[in-house]
Amino acid sequence: MVSEFLAGLSAFKSILDVAKGLKDLNDDAARNTALTELTEKILSAKQSQMALIERVSDLEKELEGYETWEREKQRYELKPAGPYTQTLAYSLIESEQDGEHPHQICANCFEDRQRSILQHETRSPGRCDVLLCNRCGSAIYLTGEWQPEHGGGRSPGQAGTWGRKSR
Repeated sequence: MVSEFLAGLSAFKSILDVAKGLKDLNDDAARNTALTELTEKILSAKQSQMALIERVSDLEKELEGYETWEREKQRYELKPAGPYTQTLAYSLIESEQDGEHPHQICANCFEDRQRSILQHETRSPGRCDVLLCNRCGSAIYLTGEWQPEHGGGRSPGQAGTWGRKSR
């Protein structure tokens, strides 16, 4: 971005140089050529300026996203997803609910600055209580254990299948 700024300054300097040279030209053809060159340099400088303005706008939006996420993540605390598991999820702090239902969000997605609410599901066989992340596919077994019939191509030792403790 600094190089773009310096290029813009250089363009304005060359515009000034051409403009200074115009006052000394007596020949109409030379003056028209210089005016054409000046117009091209002005357009080029304007394009550089617009590119810089767009880049600054993009950076401001990105910064705003970080600031918004920082405020949002203060509303959650990391704690066990259920009474029978040591697997962690981010839970909405009670004092931060502000009319929102209590819920938990996926720890994987939270680290990616995404808020993905975990959804409860009962899986058979085994009548397992599971919290699922619909964004990344993680499953937290609150009760019961993973079974091949549960699908997902995961076995108990693979990443994404957590908290497999039985009651």
